[in-house]
Amino acid sequence: MPQPDRPAGSFRLQTPGAGGVPAAGGMAEPDDVALLLHTSGTTSRPKLVPLSQRNIMASARHIGATLALTAADRCLNIMPLFHIHGLIGAVLSSLAAGGSVFCTPRLQRAQVLRLAR
Repeated sequence: MPQPDRPAGSFRLQTPGAGGVPAAGGMAEPDDVALLLHTSGTTSRPKLVPLSQRNIMASARHIGATLALTAADRCLNIMPLFHIHGLIGAVLSSLAAGGSVFCTPRLQRAQVLRLAR
């Protein structure tokens, strides 16, 4: 929940309902918060930015359309999944297009060409 009386990017995380159980079960809705992005602070102080399910899927679809990804594509993702490009730009855009993804356990510079083959 945003805290307008606090510095930019301040949030209070709380679970609706009692005992840590969500008020509504089931699948996530388009406007539900999917994740909190921690910005790098290049233009200001770092802050948390809530991204909705709808926002993440729109980003994944736009990247997929720009790259003309299809179900025949395979992505070799060497980016960490805590990085927004690794998660959305590589993994989710490929999956949204019906493609497949191979995530390396860590950056393996010496292995990239072998893995790509």
